[in-house]
Amino acid sequence: MKKIIIFLVALMVAMPTYAGTSIFGGPSKEKREEGSMAVSAPSAEGAFVKGDYEEALRIGKAYLERRPKNDEKVQCLVGRALLKLDRLDEARDHFIKVAEKSRDKKFLAEAALGIADSYYLDSEYRQARDYYEKIARSYPDADSMNIVYYRLGECYSKLENDSTAKEYYDKLMRLYPDSLEAKLLKGEGSGAITYSVQVGSFNKMDNAERLSGELKAKGFDANIQTVTVDGSFFYRVKVGSFTRMRDAEDMARNLQNKGYTTKVCP
Repeated sequence: MKKIIIFLVALMVAMPTYAGTSIFGGPSKEKREEGSMAVSAPSAEGAFVKGDYEEALRIGKAYLERRPKNDEKVQCLVGRALLKLDRLDEARDHFIKVAEKSRDKKFLAEAALGIADSYYLDSEYRQARDYYEKIARSYPDADSMNIVYYRLGECYSKLENDSTAKEYYDKLMRLYPDSLEAKLLKGEGSGAITYSVQVGSFNKMDNAERLSGELKAKGFDANIQTVTVDGSFFYRVKVGSFTRMRDAEDMARNLQNKGYTTKVCP
């Protein structure tokens, strides 16, 4: 009996793990550490930048479950991922909770922007306008002011108040002439910038071709654009080419009504 015990102890020392699993069946320390590293703020942000919003949402939520829910940067990233996935009501509720708990002006402004965007993307232009104007009044130094002025112009344009829309467009051009929003504004109607509607982004061409074929069969002008992100190839399925952003937004809503997740891109 004594010899058997000595043999088992020696076995435990010599062979602590096998294929990432302890000899008693549980995950090894290395595997546990590897799993915790995969669920991190940088990995959630990396997935978001690559356009994999489902993965960004999954990692972000898992990350917040493992630590006190006071990481406002990840909280806002989760909200933005929900917006990208067109889960607008969820995104709005999420940003409202961030706004209720935060004391940091930066994240209060970002939460307000998320709420405003959720209304804007839902074509609720009056509510969106009210929140964008609240940001302009309460957080005039926010990093997102170029977006706020542009969206205010769009809201007033949708509400057929062209004079006020022009005031915000002019303010955008005066204060943020080099911003993407200013470039988008310059391109409307001039043909200098065109817009398309992204319907999917994949790391396998087969998946992109399948979606593109499905859209073409339904009468949409679909194409595949290949891009490189951090050395990896992604295949983005896009529909149409528009000289006016509002026409691209109309197409995006049409596709959303047919069950697709969309994003308007210059």
